Amino acid sequence: MLFQSSRLAMRPLLVAACAGLTSPALSQEHGGTDNSGEIVVSAEREVQAKAAAAQARAITQPAPPGKPLARHYLPVCVKVFGLPAAYGQALAERVMDNVRSMNLRVAPAGCSPNVWIGFTNDSRKQVEALRKRDPAMFVSLKRHEIDRIFKGSSAVQVWHATETKGVDGRAIPVVRMPDGSEYEVNQQWKASRLGSTIRVDMTGSLVVFDRKLVGRRTLAQLADYATMRVLASTYDQAEFDPAMPTILSLFAAESGAPEELTDFDRAYLGGLYRLGEGADHTKMHDAVRSAYLSQTAEKKD
Repeated sequence: MLFQSSRLAMRPLLVAACAGLTSPALSQEHGGTDNSGEIVVSAEREVQAKAAAAQARAITQPAPPGKPLARHYLPVCVKVFGLPAAYGQALAERVMDNVRSMNLRVAPAGCSPNVWIGFTNDSRKQVEALRKRDPAMFVSLKRHEIDRIFKGSSAVQVWHATETKGVDGRAIPVVRMPDGSEYEVNQQWKASRLGSTIRVDMTGSLVVFDRKLVGRRTLAQLADYATMRVLASTYDQAEFDPAMPTILSLFAAESGAPEELTDFDRAYLGGLYRLGEGADHTKMHDAVRSAYLSQTAEKKD
C-alpha cells in the first residue's frame, strides 16, 4: 500500500470537526437592483468576473516555460487515509460529487487510486518519510517543486505527480540512438503550429492534512479544500491575498472561511477544465472570467 499511515488513529478533535458535514452553504451572491434594474446587475457581475479573473492569475502556480497547465485527464479515483472508515467514505464521496459537478469523470468502485487525501499527526514529517519510501511519487518534480510542497499553510501539504504526453494523450516514447544518446519522439495524430503539441497529465494528486492544525473545520470544508488542491496546481491563501471568497482561505484563520466551494472556486475549476489540452497559465485569466459570467447568469435565471 502506498501509505502505511492509513492505520493511524484519529484524534477526538477531528471527530468533532467531522460533525459539520451538512453545514449550510454561505451565499456568494449579494446582488440587488435599483431603478436601473438589469443594467445594474449586469454591471456588478462584470466587476465580479474581472475580480475573479485577476484572482485566478494570482493563485495559479505557473507551469515551467513551454509546459501546459497540468490537469486530471483520466477518471478520478479517491482514497482517504487516517480517518475512521465512515468519515473517510463521506469525505471521498463529497470530493467525487464535486468532481462530477464539474462534468469531470469519476472512476467506478474498485478503481486504483490516483488521488490520496490523508490525515496524519505530522504532515511535514509524513511527506519526508514518503519521499524515502515511495520516491516514484516525486520523480516528476523538480527541486523547486518539492520545496513548494512545504510553502504556504503548514496545516496541509499538497503535490502532484505528472507525466508529459502528446496533446492527443499518447505517451511520448524515448528512443535510444546508437551513440547512447536518448531523444523523446512525440508521435501523435494531432499536430498544429498554432497550439501546443503536448499536455501534462496529473497521474497522482496527494493532499496531507495535519490533524493538530485542522481545528474545528468541518468535513465538508476539508473535502472542498481538497477538491481545489487535487484538481488544480494552486497556491493556498497563505501565499496570496484574496479579493473574493475562496475555500483556499480555509487555513488563513481559525474562523471566517467559506463553508463550501464558492462561486469563484467553481469558476476557477470550470475555466481550467474547459481550456484546450495544451493551454498554459496565461490563459486562465480569460477562462475564469468567462466561466464566472456563465455560471452567475445561470444562477440568476
